[in-house]
Amino acid sequence: MQIRDMEPRDIDAVRVLHLASWRDAYAGLLPDSFLREPVVRHMEAFWGRPHDPEDAGWIAENSKGLLGFAMVRAGHSDGPLLDNLHVARAARGTHVGTALMTALALGLRERGHDTLWLTVIEGNAQ
Repeated sequence: MQIRDMEPRDIDAVRVLHLASWRDAYAGLLPDSFLREPVVRHMEAFWGRPHDPEDAGWIAENSKGLLGFAMVRAGHSDGPLLDNLHVARAARGTHVGTALMTALALGLRERGHDTLWLTVIEGNAQ
């Protein structure tokens, strides 16, 4: 497994994984009607817009492709926000999430940050 900075060429694969992960993780937590077509439009809008230059993303991949990704909104007014951490279903339980968290913690520290926060939908035990 390799961890590297997210690049523009990664966006399509990240969007596909992000969508699949939401549909999987949030089934039963968010309305089924939202997880059909509206979430597709949400992902297209989210990944189609320019992000803040302070945002940072990391990719976990192997020879077969994308395993997971993490994205931090480092310029958030309350400090760095872990906005996304998603691991492909087939890669769960293989420490991909841990590797991404380690990489982003080191990346934030290099940028002078010493905190990180996130929000979680109640019921999302993953």
